[in-house]
Amino acid sequence: MNPFKQFTIGLSRFKGWPKIPLGFRLFLLYFVLVILTTYLVSSTVMREIKPTVRQVSEETLVDMANLLAVMARDDLANGTLLQSGFVKQVNSYGMRQPNAEIWGVNKPAINHRIYITDSVGL
Repeated sequence: MNPFKQFTIGLSRFKGWPKIPLGFRLFLLYFVLVILTTYLVSSTVMREIKPTVRQVSEETLVDMANLLAVMARDDLANGTLLQSGFVKQVNSYGMRQPNAEIWGVNKPAINHRIYITDSVGL
């Protein structure tokens, strides 16, 4: 049997399919491409945002730790840390009630842990 004749016989069973207008087909293609592009871009952005947020958070923590270290350094070296103004300021900071709303979450109190150690870690 002729292969061309087999092909045309195979195509004859598709004659019952509804005719889809070219404009509608192009719209569907456009829609699929927009959805695919949106997914790829958003997944790439989300992969890039997570490490950036972690980096910024860690950078802020390191900055604050170094600030507190500089503020407590002289009193710690003199052995007068417990009687210093630094301890009073940290206690005053802990007593504050900011009553802030951050991204829809109420923050009524300050949550902090400050550990002061010497060069050996004691």
